[in-house]
Amino acid sequence: MVNRLYQPLQRVPVPPMLERALGYDGYADLVAFWWSLLDDELCYADGVTEIRGANRDAWLDYVNHPAVAPQLHPYDFGSRDVDAAHRLLLDRRDRRIAITDPITAVIVLAESAPAVTTEPNEPNLIGFRQLIEDIKELAWNDDNAHSRHERHVRYDEAHRAMTEWLDALEIPHL
Repeated sequence: MVNRLYQPLQRVPVPPMLERALGYDGYADLVAFWWSLLDDELCYADGVTEIRGANRDAWLDYVNHPAVAPQLHPYDFGSRDVDAAHRLLLDRRDRRIAITDPITAVIVLAESAPAVTTEPNEPNLIGFRQLIEDIKELAWNDDNAHSRHERHVRYDEAHRAMTEWLDALEIPHL
C-alpha cells in the first residue's frame, strides 16, 4: 500500500505471523505498534481500536532479533523510561514495515481504517464483527475466560513460529 506520509523500510523481514504473535487479531491493513511509557506495555492501534498490553515477549524477540534489530536501531519505540518517538507501522497487505512519528501514525491509521459503512445506511460487517468481538472482550464470564485463554495459546504458537521463521533467515554480515 503506497502512502505519501511514510516510506516502508526495504530490508526489515516481516514474518507472515507477526501481527498474530504480537497479539493483533483485527482486520485493518495497517497496524501501528509501540511501547507505552504510561503502562510499560506493548500497544497497538489500527485506526479503530487501540490496545495496551499486547504480547510484550514477542515484541521484544522481534525488535531485538539479529535479522531485525540493525534496521530498527535508529528508532525509538518507547520503553518504561521514555515515551515512544516512533511507531512501527505494519502493512499487512504488502507485508512491509514502515516507521512513523505518533501523529503521522494516527493520520495514516485513520485514513486506512475500515469504514464504519460501505454504502450509505449499510453497515460494514467486518467493522461490525470487530466491534462485537471487542464488546465480548469486555465481558468477564467463564466463556470469555476460556476464549481469552485460547487466544493466548494462539498468540504463543504464533510467537514460536515467528521466532523459528526469523531464526531460519540468513543474516547478512554488514
